[in-house]
Amino acid sequence: MGALAAAATPFVLGNVFYLLGMNGGTVVIGEFLSRESAALMAVPMSVLAAVYLIPRVVFQQFLLGKLHRWARSDNEAILMAYRIGSTGMITFGVLVAAIVAVGGWFAIPLVFGEQYQESAVIMAVIAAAIPLRFAGAGVASLLTSGGLLRRKVVYQGIAALVYVAGLAVTLPLYGTTGGAITTVVAEAALLILFWQEVVRHVVAGADVPGWAQIRKRLMRDG
Repeated sequence: MGALAAAATPFVLGNVFYLLGMNGGTVVIGEFLSRESAALMAVPMSVLAAVYLIPRVVFQQFLLGKLHRWARSDNEAILMAYRIGSTGMITFGVLVAAIVAVGGWFAIPLVFGEQYQESAVIMAVIAAAIPLRFAGAGVASLLTSGGLLRRKVVYQGIAALVYVAGLAVTLPLYGTTGGAITTVVAEAALLILFWQEVVRHVVAGADVPGWAQIRKRLMRDG
C-alpha cells in the first residue's frame, strides 16, 4: 500500500494543482468580492477548461504511451516532440486564443445575456493563457518519463503558489479582471519552469530537428 501511495501521489497532486488553478480563483472571488463577480469569472473559466481539453487529450491520452517508448529508444522522436510541443503548440494556441477572445465578445452576451458582457472582457484577457497552456502541456509531456515526473509536480505546486499569491495582489487592485491577469501570470510561470527543466534534462544541448527534418521523418514513418 505504501508503494502504491508513493506512486500515485504525483498524479493526485498534479490533479489537485490543476483544479486549484481552474476553480480556485472563482471561489476566492466569490468569498472576497461578490457572488456576482464569481459568476462573471466562472463563465470564461468554463470556456478555458473546455479549451484546455485539447492539449490534455493530445499529450495525456494519444501521445503518452509513445512518449514513454521514445524516451527509451528514439531520442530523435523526443526532440521532434519537443519542437512540435513548444513552437508548434504555442502557435496553434495563439490561433485558438484569438478565436476564443473574439468569439467570446459576441457569444457570451448572446448566450448568457447582456449582464454578462463583463465576462467577455475577462475572457479576452484570460485568453492570453491559452497559448501558454498549450506550449506548457507540450513541453511538460516530456517530463513524464526518466524520473522527471516528481519535478513536474513540484513546478505545478510552485505555479499554484504563484497563483494564490497573485490573487492576493491583483484582486484588491483590479477586481475580477485581476483573477484573469493572475491566471495568465501563473501559466507563464509554469511554462518557464517546465521549459527550463526540459532544456536542462531532456534536450541538454542536442541538435533539435528543424521543420523540414520533421516533415521528412513523418513522411518516412507514414
